Amino acid sequence: MRRAPRTARALARAERGFTLIELMVAVALSGLLISLIFGIQLRMTTAFRGQAQVAAIAEMAAAARELIAAEARQAGRGMPPNGLAVPAAVAPAGRVWAVQVDNGTDADVLILRRADTDPVRGTILNSTVTVTSAAGIVAGDLLMLVNNDPGNPDGCMARANSVVGQLIDFDIANGGAPINQVGMPHCANLAVSATVWVSKLLVTQFQLSAGDPANGILQVYFPKTSLGPASDLGIGFSNLQFAIRRFEAGDLVDADGDGDPIRDWYSGNNQEDPITLGNLTGRPIAIGVTVEGRNLTPIRQVFAEATPPLTVMADTDNNPVGDWGHACSGNPQFDPCGVDLLALPILTRPPRYRGDFIYRATSTVVVLRNTNGTDL
Repeated sequence: MRRAPRTARALARAERGFTLIELMVAVALSGLLISLIFGIQLRMTTAFRGQAQVAAIAEMAAAARELIAAEARQAGRGMPPNGLAVPAAVAPAGRVWAVQVDNGTDADVLILRRADTDPVRGTILNSTVTVTSAAGIVAGDLLMLVNNDPGNPDGCMARANSVVGQLIDFDIANGGAPINQVGMPHCANLAVSATVWVSKLLVTQFQLSAGDPANGILQVYFPKTSLGPASDLGIGFSNLQFAIRRFEAGDLVDADGDGDPIRDWYSGNNQEDPITLGNLTGRPIAIGVTVEGRNLTPIRQVFAEATPPLTVMADTDNNPVGDWGHACSGNPQFDPCGVDLLALPILTRPPRYRGDFIYRATSTVVVLRNTNGTDL
């Protein structure tokens, strides 16, 4: 039996295609799929940019750390191991060391001292010293005077008020206070008319600019010399932390709990006053350097909007990292102790911890070969 042929209307119905509703559903599903793909791509791009910034921050912090460490390795060159005598008006009173840290509730300041020239022989008399050559020494320079006794080295710090030929004058009448004093009593340990060695003293100070915390400007400064104002080294630094390890002969108190009482780390305010009642408590033999950097453009990460500022340490006063960013209760976001950064409203956080930024810190320990001898 033969099937009857289809009519034109039946053929049209069989070839009608998609309805409008079907097309709208297909477009909607395609849009959702495209949105999902774009969302994944956006997250991948954001994560890639974030990781690129993490790498850049880590490299920046490491470069700054090595720059500071390179200068720290030279600290104490040409200086007596127990530092230089200074007038009582100069802090810390009595003596300055090759390494000094100004510990603060914010970023620390590191001060390094060393000879900047080869020593020349001189003869000290009252407030003057006559040297074999004063080449390179000008009025205003800080000088280091060291005795000619290798078995018992000692020295003092003075400022050149005037340089005439081979005669360097420290007369207080010409200025120079508080480093210079009438009769230079802090240099009395260098016997009158005794032979001394004279060098220019270079003082290098690393700090964060106090006037622009948002940009985190790392600066190097040469205080109390004729070398000029602070120089900017870079931006994007959020913290500097320093610690000093001292050799304390005969000490019975193990301050840092490492089992060695005569070699202790000091990382809090206790590192600022190494001299108690005029007695030396130990010369510096090593320094801990911690540099923290951040990106300058806020970025919202896939997994987190902030990272812990610094490594958590149990003892804030005696460790090689520093006393900032340590937790009271084990939470690394407490910075300083007792203040949870992430729990604070953004506008009440410290300026450098406002917004969505990435933080990375790096630390190193520098052995002070010029001051520790064989005591490390």
